[in-house]
Amino acid sequence: MSRLIQNLPWVISGLVVVVLLALVGQMISSMPPNSLTILTGAEGGGFFATAQEYQRIAKEKGFHLNIRTTNGSIEALALLESGEADAALLQGGVARGHSNQELGTIANVFYEPVWIFYRRASFDQEPLVRLSQAKGKRIALGPDGSATHDLAAMMVADARLTPDNTAFVNLSMEEAAQKLVAGEVDLAFFVLTDTNQLPWRLIREPASN
Repeated sequence: MSRLIQNLPWVISGLVVVVLLALVGQMISSMPPNSLTILTGAEGGGFFATAQEYQRIAKEKGFHLNIRTTNGSIEALALLESGEADAALLQGGVARGHSNQELGTIANVFYEPVWIFYRRASFDQEPLVRLSQAKGKRIALGPDGSATHDLAAMMVADARLTPDNTAFVNLSMEEAAQKLVAGEVDLAFFVLTDTNQLPWRLIREPASN
């Protein structure tokens, strides 16, 4: 008993150290990570540019934001659900029907209108007022894995355009724009912010409308 009393200060000191170590460990484990990965679309797109701005802000705050590009929102959502990234910039509506309880939405970042460009010569200089007029034409739906492709596919299906009566091609935004100007496709879908220069470039192009 006397030995215990003699060693009591050391016992108390040891217990204090253990408690302090436990508290420090809990604090470290509860702290947010200093490195995150965010998924975007292809380089040059609005999502990629936005992520670069977030990356700059994160660096100023002492965090590292790793940007990983994908073919688009469909692929990005699948990667996010599989746990291969911490966050993603996604086109609105792509998560419909998904019930993953581990995912959440932070906020709307910006609006992206649907742009439909077509070659006037492909439609005998007549204005395109219904998608059904594009029957038998060559249509660029957007790249596989992108929300643009998903949305365009729904729109052409509503117009009763099918692979049996119309030619569909899956191209990146830039490829679709180039082939539209070159006359290799007749109509193309784009889902882009109005700050992206691609749609404005096509508006100034005499061959497209």
